[in-house]
Amino acid sequence: MKQGKNIYLYLFCKVLIAVGLLLLSQLSFYLFNTRLFHFVGFAEVRGVLWGNVRFAFSTVCTFLLPYLVLNLMPFRYRWKKVYRFFCETLLYYVPVIAILAVNTIDLIYFQFTYRRMSADMFGYMDVGGDMGSLVPLFLRDYWYGVVLFIFFMFLLYKACVKLHLSERKHFEHVLSRDTIRMIVGLALVVWLARGGIQPQWLPLSSAARYCQLKNSALVTNSAYSILRTVGDDSLPEVRVTVRNPEQYITTQHTAAYAEPTDSLMPKNVVIIVLESFSQEYMGCYNYGAMQSCTPFLDSLSHHAMLYDGRSNGKKSIEGLPSILASLPTMKETPITLSRWCPDSIFSMARLLGRHGYTSAFFHNGYNGVLGFDEMCRRMGFEHYFGMNEFSAAAERDDEDYDGAWGVYDMPFLQFMGQQMDSLAEPFLAVEFTASSHHPYKLPQKYEELFQRSGHPLLHTVMYTDYALRCFFDSVSRQPWYNNTLFVITADHPGQGLSRGYNDYDGWYSIPMMFYMPSDSNYFGQSTRIMQQLDIMPTLADMLHLPDSFPCMGVSAVQSPDDGFQVAYGNGFYFYLSNNAANPSCHRVAAIEGPYQEGYDDNIKPLKAFVQLYSSILKTNSQKR
Repeated sequence: MKQGKNIYLYLFCKVLIAVGLLLLSQLSFYLFNTRLFHFVGFAEVRGVLWGNVRFAFSTVCTFLLPYLVLNLMPFRYRWKKVYRFFCETLLYYVPVIAILAVNTIDLIYFQFTYRRMSADMFGYMDVGGDMGSLVPLFLRDYWYGVVLFIFFMFLLYKACVKLHLSERKHFEHVLSRDTIRMIVGLALVVWLARGGIQPQWLPLSSAARYCQLKNSALVTNSAYSILRTVGDDSLPEVRVTVRNPEQYITTQHTAAYAEPTDSLMPKNVVIIVLESFSQEYMGCYNYGAMQSCTPFLDSLSHHAMLYDGRSNGKKSIEGLPSILASLPTMKETPITLSRWCPDSIFSMARLLGRHGYTSAFFHNGYNGVLGFDEMCRRMGFEHYFGMNEFSAAAERDDEDYDGAWGVYDMPFLQFMGQQMDSLAEPFLAVEFTASSHHPYKLPQKYEELFQRSGHPLLHTVMYTDYALRCFFDSVSRQPWYNNTLFVITADHPGQGLSRGYNDYDGWYSIPMMFYMPSDSNYFGQSTRIMQQLDIMPTLADMLHLPDSFPCMGVSAVQSPDDGFQVAYGNGFYFYLSNNAANPSCHRVAAIEGPYQEGYDDNIKPLKAFVQLYSSILKTNSQKR
């Protein structure tokens, strides 16, 4: 145990210990997520390393600011044992442990969202599932994260126990010198905490100066991301605005038909939103490049219109507003949890309700999970069927419950089919599945049937595909079936397992299938990018609705060849479009603060989209 009376050297060593452990956890973050990051050369690697050092010092000095200030004050009490115990325990160890804890959690959580954790995570605690049952499952399945965190705690203890500050006994002629040292020390701490000399505290967007935007998550760390987003529910913005943004992006769907052209009964609409489904798992998108997990959907695709589907986010709570209301989340806080969200959201339920449609939303999960029931109320759905309604409909045994999120897909899809039989036609029915989600659990009787090597997510994808086969077999006997338009998509992709799905062009790839049993000529595969925002205006045109309404997507009926996708990534805005000259080649653009990359002809539409999006949210909030 090294003893000393130089408190300034002592504090410097304590900061270095915290910085070193944070950098070690950043290295662990990269090693656990190597497949998600790809460098273009050594210059980028060097930039990531230097950026990490800058953000690490800023993070540690910001979190330890009370500890450092109280220890730099030139007063005698800072040498007292009780005072030192208070500072070391509450103002040093607690913040450092918190920094390492969230960074360790995010090396796993990042695999699902591709974004560093932010302060909006605290909002999920009020709208999550059965957290009491989920926490043990996460600890069991991701035990290596727990082991790594314990290892960090061991290193913290071993490093700090070697430092010991002896109590000073004499204080003659030291006050003036300690005052000067305090001023110098505080100036150094503030300089490091601010990340240098600049007009504002180190912004998260500064990470983009060191690497490609898609790799910026390697430069920042989760603790700093959470700290910088606390209380930040501001509107998205771009540094340089676009004049006449409407020439690039439309925010109003104009009906393709002046009046309905079909005098027969309007078609029912069934939208099936699959939890964590990616094109990567489906043979109809990969042409035999890998083994398919979805034999039923592959067969159905031969009788449907298949688009190059894209999600507008990486979280379920972001996907549903995009699908049902053409309203994306282009900020850290999901739109439905934001103060900018209108009390009444114009959605498919309200649009079709104008034309006499009955609307119902089905979700396997616990009622209240992620606030889906409240979201549906805002969107104007007339009926909500969750786990409570499933339980009340018939006596079921515990085999129907997955012990984490709710009801398995097989029994719930059958329940949905039964409930749709009682809905007045025409109807809009939306189902959001749940089984293809961590903890990737299957009913015991299906465990052997769907055994597969590789990621456990693939087992549940196969199970959900089989549950869909049984669902369609069941409802195909119903009189309303042939007069129904089915849309099959996903809330967001699952984890990318191959190189091709771990880049801009693969992070958001989801199924997008439109199926009409009554029209044998309605099938094919389009290379058009079709994002979730496009579903609402496309359905409006397919149903020949003479309505104009606000939305941020583009109808595939009116624009069958050209499509685009927008999303909010790890602090950056992202835009992907079809290349007219080469349909299989997509054009990318991304912006973060003053930094931008990609094709210039996509930069302006992206800036225009962010601009108009903020304007719409601001206008809606003023109407509340």
